[in-house]
Amino acid sequence: SALADGSLDLASYSSTVEAELATLESECIGIYRANAGNLSQLRTEMDECDAVLASLQELLLGFQADLAGLSGDIKSLQDQSRTLSVQLKNRRDAELGLRGFLERIVVPPQLADTICTGGVDDKFVQCVRELEEKYSYVHLGKSTDPTELEL
Repeated sequence: SALADGSLDLASYSSTVEAELATLESECIGIYRANAGNLSQLRTEMDECDAVLASLQELLLGFQADLAGLSGDIKSLQDQSRTLSVQLKNRRDAELGLRGFLERIVVPPQLADTICTGGVDDKFVQCVRELEEKYSYVHLGKSTDPTELEL
């Protein structure tokens, strides 16, 4: 309001404001100088923290890369395990089929011994029938026993 009625002397007000600003500036400079050591120490600590964080980031990136490699290795091992499992199942299935086939075509030593050296009796006739069955299976691909299914 003093400015509006013209009672305020601008030159004196300006010098008062300049004096207050100079005082405040001096106080700020004093506070800054008093805390300059603390600010320098804070800056050093911040730089050290940045270095630690950068090192930690590098370590984590390496760990992430290692995990990615392990993930690939685990996937590869799982694939190999599945492959081996299928191969094992196929071999077991083949073994069962082959075992059945061999049982139908191989002449056991006791059968051959009975036919070659044994007397002609009921056991001999039974062995000859068994041999005939094996022969028919091998040469004709079918069994003469009606209870057995063809392979």
